[in-house]
Amino acid sequence: CLITDAAQYLMTTSLLSGLSSAAKAVSEAQKTLTSNNNGSSSSSLTGSPSKLSAYSALSGGVDDAKDWFNQRTKSSFDVIFVPSGKSVKILTQEQINIDYDPNGRKLDHQLATGEWSNEILD
Repeated sequence: CLITDAAQYLMTTSLLSGLSSAAKAVSEAQKTLTSNNNGSSSSSLTGSPSKLSAYSALSGGVDDAKDWFNQRTKSSFDVIFVPSGKSVKILTQEQINIDYDPNGRKLDHQLATGEWSNEILD
């Protein structure tokens, strides 16, 4: 069984990106860009100063939230869950060296007196 949060990740990042873009668009709509004869351009506030500041702040906050979310999800990964007792075949492209001590410690997870036992066996 594949366990993944890819759909939630894509939905969240798309929503945050869309919200940030919409806030930037409303913010930029409050300005007028004028091209000058010498090839330069200038921007002036021709709309609502309160909309400009509010939507600029919203855009910045959403961008910060998206950055935080992306940093947080860097450590996430998809999982293949296999119930205990099932056989699994693993195909690899590189050799995996397993340092296994057959006489090492083992845990006993059998049910004892209504509780799980985690005793070390010899």
